[in-house]
Amino acid sequence: TMSVYVSVDNICKSFGTLSVLDRLSFQIARGELVSLVGPSGSGKTTLLRILAGIETPDQGSVFHRDAITRDHPAILVFQDYLLFPHMTVIDNVSFGLRARRRSRRIGRKASTERAHYYLEQLGVGDKAHMFPAQLSGGQRQRVALARALVMEPRLLLLDEPFANLDGELKRDTARFIRDLQQRLGVTTIVVSHDVQEASEVSDRIGVLVGGRLLQTATLSEIYRRPATREVARMFGTINVVPAALWSRLAIQAPSGATVCARAETTTVVAAADGAARVLHSRLIGGNMYYEVSLDGWCATAYQPNGVMQPGDRCRLSLADNIVFTS
Repeated sequence: TMSVYVSVDNICKSFGTLSVLDRLSFQIARGELVSLVGPSGSGKTTLLRILAGIETPDQGSVFHRDAITRDHPAILVFQDYLLFPHMTVIDNVSFGLRARRRSRRIGRKASTERAHYYLEQLGVGDKAHMFPAQLSGGQRQRVALARALVMEPRLLLLDEPFANLDGELKRDTARFIRDLQQRLGVTTIVVSHDVQEASEVSDRIGVLVGGRLLQTATLSEIYRRPATREVARMFGTINVVPAALWSRLAIQAPSGATVCARAETTTVVAAADGAARVLHSRLIGGNMYYEVSLDGWCATAYQPNGVMQPGDRCRLSLADNIVFTS
């Protein structure tokens, strides 16, 4: 059993007549990185604002094992980083510490040293005397992270950290955030609509749709045993198999169930006497992507080999089926 560091219990939040969060509960262990993924409008940013203490829930509670204090806050890094344009990088990063200095004796030298330390940790130590406008998007993001980490937060909250970055930089940033988070051991919650990037950084993933948390689990659990069809679809292409074809495809499931197979576990093999036929085929990232028809039902298969062309006959087999009984 995990030792609970942050516990969110039965939170509800509405704005006017619009319910944004609906009886939401989850727990996080110390040093864990949890991503909350879901489409825009699912309540992710509102939840972050509640965890950061910027918004108050209408009901429910947030418990922190270590009290959130001025010296060890919960810090939210916004999607657009909000750096001060007229300040250098080093001044941006040490700003919070200097503001805190009035209540605690952190000298200017000590706060500058600590700011330099985190800029180095984040690989932007050489940018200390530049201004935000002189940096790339990825560098600005690292400065925003350094500015958060220098405050020694008990909880780091990242709002869409991959949204303003493209392709390769997204993947690099995902790995970088993960590496840094593990090195520093800071408990972190990432909000993202990008399932792939969130999957790369997380210990666990919470799937948030329409203000409700549909599932919280590791990536492999969600992939193999998604709680709902909606969750299954968010984590890859699925084929929903009509009951009329179950016996032909050797599927055993209770009457009234929904049976799904992932495209990656749907296999097609060329066969002159095959009952299925290839509709489309194309190469994507080293894998063959097939659309296949069987008795008018269309399925997608995604596999590492094959040279079949549209019109070819084939046999279809499914493995690791996902069965929803409700």
